[in-house]
Amino acid sequence: MKLLKSFLLVVVLPTLAVLLITFVVFYHFGTIICDAEDKAEAEKQKTIETLVAQAYNGIDVSHHNGEINWKTMSQDPCVQYVYIKATEGEKYVDAKYYRNVNEAQKYGILVGAYHYFNGKTAQKQFNNFSSVVKKESIDLIPVIDVEAFGLKAYKGDWKKIRTNLLELAKLMKKHYGVQPILYLNAEVHSMLGDLSNFKIWLMPMKNNSTIPTNTVMFQRDGAKLMNGTPTDINYIEDINEILYGKEI
Repeated sequence: MKLLKSFLLVVVLPTLAVLLITFVVFYHFGTIICDAEDKAEAEKQKTIETLVAQAYNGIDVSHHNGEINWKTMSQDPCVQYVYIKATEGEKYVDAKYYRNVNEAQKYGILVGAYHYFNGKTAQKQFNNFSSVVKKESIDLIPVIDVEAFGLKAYKGDWKKIRTNLLELAKLMKKHYGVQPILYLNAEVHSMLGDLSNFKIWLMPMKNNSTIPTNTVMFQRDGAKLMNGTPTDINYIEDINEILYGKEI
């Protein structure tokens, strides 16, 4: 019995104490490491969101923005480029497209055009866009606008959506000589599968959304520029990423 007590006091208890201390130390520092990693990721995300929120160097517009005073708009040093809605689906042409293009370029703003994807036939959507947007009329890579609202007619058939989208992109690339940029949000991006061969223009993000690695431009809603016209504002680190002609 004395030997057993001695064994417990001399060997077992100290061993248990060491194990307990080791567990506490590793748990504590392990938590610190995990917290540090979480904080680093959070800070990275916060940096991106802050950058987009505080900085912009371009806008996008459509007929919804009304009669834009492009002379006044051009006096904002942050408006270096504009993406203008040209077409939608298989037949619609934006009523303000031609005026917006002519006026923006008149005052020295780089111009790009986008197509709102909502038709079921890729060829007819391409015919609509290409009949309006001539190669020589734009400064920026063409964009396909892919939004959940415009996809309702597909009734959740993401395979068909992807097939038609890729076919439209193929037609545009053949015609314009450059892969179109895709404008979408993180949720739509995740449903469409691999889009790694496209440049992404990312819509405003919801909390915990993952930023695709091939994102080149970010959008933020609800800004009012110096002439009071409500517009969406955008940020891209390198405008060369979207200049039309770079990849031709």
